[in-house]
Amino acid sequence: MGVTTLHRERFDEADIRGWLYNIAIGDQPFPIRAYDDIPGRAIIRDTTTARQSPVVKQVVSILLSQGYTEIQFYCGPDGFYRAVDSENLLESGRVDVPAFSQAIEIKSS
Repeated sequence: MGVTTLHRERFDEADIRGWLYNIAIGDQPFPIRAYDDIPGRAIIRDTTTARQSPVVKQVVSILLSQGYTEIQFYCGPDGFYRAVDSENLLESGRVDVPAFSQAIEIKSS
């Protein structure tokens, strides 16, 4: 199943800045945040079952191609996040993804 939507938008909320990513694989959306003050970390914010999705390695592969080295998943309603071992998740082989800079829509405010 291929990447159907790649979208990246800059956000600036009070003193928190970073990037919002919306990646959809087929009909499954993955909302992601990356904060400027935590370089290298991308957080997949929804849903609690995202890390068990059969297409999640495509999302992780896209984020790794963007230079993120730590991928975290939302794990509970209290705001608990868990980092995953990206190498272990991708050990069955990297999924081919389009060049992110070419496939992404960047929205300016």
